[in-house]
Amino acid sequence: MKICGKFLWNILIIEKGKNMLTDEISEALKNAMKSKDEKLTSALRNIRAKIIEAQKKDISKQVSDAEVMSILTKLAKERKQSIDMYQQGNRQDLVDAETCELNIIESYLPKQLSEADIETRVKELIAENNFATVKDMGKSIKAFNEKYPGMADGKTLSEIVKRNLG
Repeated sequence: MKICGKFLWNILIIEKGKNMLTDEISEALKNAMKSKDEKLTSALRNIRAKIIEAQKKDISKQVSDAEVMSILTKLAKERKQSIDMYQQGNRQDLVDAETCELNIIESYLPKQLSEADIETRVKELIAENNFATVKDMGKSIKAFNEKYPGMADGKTLSEIVKRNLG
């Protein structure tokens, strides 16, 4: 069997059952294309392109759900920054387009915790692991992200951990 060119990454990326999130995104892309929803199709193609790009970096292994979540988080962060820049430039048309794409990306991410919930969970983790000083900040952030992956913005989490350790 000879695989070459663009077909190689399609076969490697879309192995059914190996990666639930990638399968879900691919299925949504097919449905969006069938329903001729241009905005959804465009957003899902962008997401899928980033997943394929990550796969090309290491062809020998499948992109995991955790890596897809990381890609989606980065894409969401990029969209938020773009929205801020477009608002400063008074480009409401571009703000609307980016907001639409951000909403689609966020639909695949876990629900973000409120600051109060983050605070509560950080305090629990600090008590459980006996973290006491700011030197333990990295360890506490790592522990939080392992226990609650993708559920808190890094900047907010960092501020809350610093406040509770300091």
